[in-house]
Amino acid sequence: MDHEPITPEQLARYALGDLDKAATKIVSTHLDSSPESRQLFDRILIALETLTTDDSSTAPREAVDRAKGLHADARAGSIGQAIGRVADRVWVVIAGLVFDSAAGPALAGFRGATGTRHLTFACDQAEIDLEFHPPERAGALLWRVRGQVSAFGETPVRRVRWGAAAGASEKLGQMEDLATGPNGGFKVECAPGTFDLEVWVGDSNVRVPGLQIPGAGAGGASE
Repeated sequence: MDHEPITPEQLARYALGDLDKAATKIVSTHLDSSPESRQLFDRILIALETLTTDDSSTAPREAVDRAKGLHADARAGSIGQAIGRVADRVWVVIAGLVFDSAAGPALAGFRGATGTRHLTFACDQAEIDLEFHPPERAGALLWRVRGQVSAFGETPVRRVRWGAAAGASEKLGQMEDLATGPNGGFKVECAPGTFDLEVWVGDSNVRVPGLQIPGAGAGGASE
């Protein structure tokens, strides 16, 4: 079946999580069946990594210019233009850890015999609370993660995504959208591993990278 071609700007928006669910599915399916588009997408990811190395600010102007000049051919020029259009309106922010229940006296409901751990991250845009609940039964693998995003001011929480922290060529396109409640609450179950959390607050992409869910017999979750 023929489909409308996928543009470089759509690929850039897909990498940044800026498409709705229907469009995300279309692009994902297309990438699975088109080696040429997958190669193009990988090049876009490399350029986006260049733009998001600053851990608490917009992509600097010189970084945008470098990304636009990564490749000289006409198609790569359209990549740079697409990335520039998307990146110019996105703030990428790394939220910092401000509270860890494992670093002080045990708190009822957060830590103790159950191994539950509470982490709080914050930046100028929002505060993110996370609770990590270990498997309830011996031999079970899945941890339960509960979180809440509290945006500052009137800025809406647009989207919450969670995914395994893989290589740079994969992780930006392999995030799972999580349902959020009216107060910014969300939950997810996951096996041990290392995960990234992304929260879209207005035009800001707030990231909590490298959340580690330990295996059996290890301590509570960590960042």
